[in-house]
Amino acid sequence: MMIKSVKGSIRLFVHPRCKHTIKALKNVTFKEGAEDYVIDKTANIEHWTDGLGYLILAEYNPLYERAGRGTGIRLY
Repeated sequence: MMIKSVKGSIRLFVHPRCKHTIKALKNVTFKEGAEDYVIDKTANIEHWTDGLGYLILAEYNPLYERAGRGTGIRLY
């Protein structure tokens, strides 16, 4: 929902110099045949997306409203 919502809004912006993050976002996949969404860790690139997920959760956790929160995240 941060990359692109159903309504088409984008709230995650990644600078072109963040090559490892871009590579991870393009290449992380889920295991085929798994009942739940299980990330395939054989490519060893999922650590970047895990870290990004923690950043997003810390900033936009719906359980903890924080004042002054921006409208998106920019990675530079």
